[in-house]
Amino acid sequence: MRLLNACLFLALLMAVVCSSRSQAAGGPESIMLVVNSHSDSSMAIANHYIRLRKIPPRNVMYLDWQGDTTKISGTEFREQILVPILKEIDQRKLSRQVEYVVYSSDFPYRIDFREEFKDNKPPAPFNSQASLTGATYLWVYVQQNQPGMVMPSVNWYVPPEARKNQAKCTTCGKVVTRGFEARTYWSKEGEPTTDREKGQMYFISTMLGVTVDRGNTVEEVCNYLSRAKAADATQPKGTFYFMKNSDIRSSTRHGCFAETVAQLKAEGAQAVIEDGKVPTNAKDVLGIMAGTAGFKVDSSVSIAPGAICEHFTSFGGQFDAISQTKLSAWLQAGAAGSSGTVREPYAVQAKFPLPNMHLHYYRGASLGEAYYQSIPGPYQLLIVGDPLCQPWAKPPEVEVAGIEPGQTVRGQFPLQVKVTPQPGTQVEQYQLFIDGLLLAQVPKAVTVPVDVTKMGHGWHELRVVASTSDEIGFRGRDVVPFYVAASEESPEEPGESGADSAESSPEQGNSPPIQLQVSPSPLVPADSILKVRVIGPADSPGFAILQNYRQVGYVEGSNGEVEIDTKLLGRGPVSLVAQESASPEAPLETPEAAPRSAPYWLLIR
Repeated sequence: MRLLNACLFLALLMAVVCSSRSQAAGGPESIMLVVNSHSDSSMAIANHYIRLRKIPPRNVMYLDWQGDTTKISGTEFREQILVPILKEIDQRKLSRQVEYVVYSSDFPYRIDFREEFKDNKPPAPFNSQASLTGATYLWVYVQQNQPGMVMPSVNWYVPPEARKNQAKCTTCGKVVTRGFEARTYWSKEGEPTTDREKGQMYFISTMLGVTVDRGNTVEEVCNYLSRAKAADATQPKGTFYFMKNSDIRSSTRHGCFAETVAQLKAEGAQAVIEDGKVPTNAKDVLGIMAGTAGFKVDSSVSIAPGAICEHFTSFGGQFDAISQTKLSAWLQAGAAGSSGTVREPYAVQAKFPLPNMHLHYYRGASLGEAYYQSIPGPYQLLIVGDPLCQPWAKPPEVEVAGIEPGQTVRGQFPLQVKVTPQPGTQVEQYQLFIDGLLLAQVPKAVTVPVDVTKMGHGWHELRVVASTSDEIGFRGRDVVPFYVAASEESPEEPGESGADSAESSPEQGNSPPIQLQVSPSPLVPADSILKVRVIGPADSPGFAILQNYRQVGYVEGSNGEVEIDTKLLGRGPVSLVAQESASPEAPLETPEAAPRSAPYWLLIR
């Protein structure tokens, strides 16, 4: 890899700083999105989410999962799903930035560890069957085959005040809301630490959707993901509902309701405790915490975009069971996220979200952060929805100067960043990403000389992400596509090219050295054949055709065509890139190093 050893950025030298904070509060750069390439549903949902959230291609991983989509053993999960994910994170050099491992759909949602733990069987209330998301969050335990993953206080990301006081929540006001951080260990005190001897490491994990049995349709999943994205940073008004009834599913959490509602009100939210299974005549639902085996969301209830709604019951996440209402009912009604256990959990509060989940969410945590800061023992709980949804975020505005979208550059250019924090927040630094890879953290007032001499010519993407310096770490970003000039090209002055990343060539200025021509396009019928032509420099040996970070075709020589079946790509918005490659079997260079075309966007339907 002929890249950054020499100097992508290192006129930065000591403009780069090491910070006590890593990243927090989530973002597309911090996700590893895992897609089942064998599933039409998984591909379609992933395609939608990638475009919706602008997930970098580097952060998308395809697994050809042809096994059961309901249940597998702990060994199968470890060897066939978890370990490949961990290897990809390391091989793609993403370990400094990945905080979330998110599954599209059509992966087994229940993991059976009974065989693995047969010699060290947990006590009855803590059986050895975990959810996909719980096992992924507790990945270190799975990797080491430790039955301690089932214990009710295994999650040190939950503030200690909440862990110790699950019955009454009398210290609810003292609970700190913290953003999750990549490559960070969490101590027993609920604080981030770099000392692996004093802390534990996790991955926030959700499924975007469950589309088997009594789950949601692909259309429903795409709809609630779109609603979740639209809710970001909107500061919605409405009411959090905490429902009380005589069912043990409800009464287990009653002791914390009053304190949580009081604290929400003290911080400016509307929250109520009501009798019943679910609210009625509620047109302003920001969140629902209920406890019941069955319910219906009727037309008198309107769930706001971004809401978390869940109910404490045994089989809310067991989609092959006929009895009890599934978590999918909340998502169908418009919630951004919901949860349910995948096996009989008994009435153990630690396996379900504490009421202060809604407090963390209202303070500005992401959906994933709010959930995992409130579940002391998350191994059995399946969480489904958009983990990045953040309705009460206060992100800074970020504006990049020194380079215009679509500009062609050579050598060095001075990068300036204007960051405007929202009232009551401060920004001390920003992070630089090239083609999805975190390269540096930079003080906010510093002008950075960006050196592109070691980058492959063609299209690249610069991301600048600024984080606030508070405990949550709200993030804002600016994304700028640009071209690196081939040796015979002349760089452009800012503003000379008006390229958009959805096109394969600039609207004006120099033509890029590598161009894609795709037919039919941009609207493509499903179950059709694409003809993809690449036109590149005369000395090019050939080009790999990439969908995100995987090869889906190859063109020999500098000018040629390949046919690609759209079934391979999945329905929905799809981008293709041509990247120079010596042969169909040659290992792909990383995006920063290889000559490549701009993304060519299609809509397959």
